[in-house]
Amino acid sequence: MKCVKYWKGEGRLRIWTAQPKNFSIMLKSLNEVVMPRRLYRRFSALSLIILLQVKILNADEPLSPNTLTTQEVAEGWQLLFDGKSMSEWRGIHRETIPDCWQIVNGELVLSFSVIQECGDLITKQKFADFDLYWEWKMLEKGCNSGLKYYVQEELSSGNSGIGLEYQLLDDGGHELILLGRMSPNDYHSLAALYEIYPTSNKTVRPLGEWNSSRIYSHERRIEHWLNGEKVMQCVRGSRDFHKRVANSKFSVFPSFGEAESGYILLQQHGGVIAFRSIKIHPLGK
Repeated sequence: MKCVKYWKGEGRLRIWTAQPKNFSIMLKSLNEVVMPRRLYRRFSALSLIILLQVKILNADEPLSPNTLTTQEVAEGWQLLFDGKSMSEWRGIHRETIPDCWQIVNGELVLSFSVIQECGDLITKQKFADFDLYWEWKMLEKGCNSGLKYYVQEELSSGNSGIGLEYQLLDDGGHELILLGRMSPNDYHSLAALYEIYPTSNKTVRPLGEWNSSRIYSHERRIEHWLNGEKVMQCVRGSRDFHKRVANSKFSVFPSFGEAESGYILLQQHGGVIAFRSIKIHPLGK
């Protein structure tokens, strides 16, 4: 017997031979395929063709950040940042963009180097159920930011917004963690549902390198993802959710986090952070 391995990301390939009875298999990830020796030679002869097919199947992948594949467009994904403009955004409680948000080399950067005014950035559009993906990198030790969702603008005033928050924090360099006053996996740490649910099994890339994050929210179920791994899940409006909110600083807001729709928000808090490839797939009921 011979053993052959092929890799096609999360996709599949169907392999066949010219035998009277086709030899058909589905390849997933790094699963092994075991076959008789007489088929191995014929199978090996097709290897180059198969690899070329893989490249063709992958040809739709974006060649640069801030783009959508043809498949994503067909599925209904939308770019919230294209690397060129902030046309999908505005400052909270205003129609203009705060000076601290700049586009630098195709990245949406929150910088405090030359500040005239600042504040959170929110989408012009509200979203209900959605699948949201973005990439980010921290450019300063101890950086503290966040991406909020289901934001209700009327709950706040000034330059900040109220909503559920995917915490963006430099766990390895934040002062409170270094002093032992906060755990790297508690509900204030990276990828947590801030103040409500902690994370588990996190893998984060070093300061200055790009990380990917995802929020999946459908029928009140929420998932937080970090670098391809699910690190938090909960159900909005559940008994456990209500209990945790009641024990948080958000207890003063009736039905906190349970709005049917709301804005997406990029938080201005502390430290320099860059965003790119922010895209969202609104989900139907």
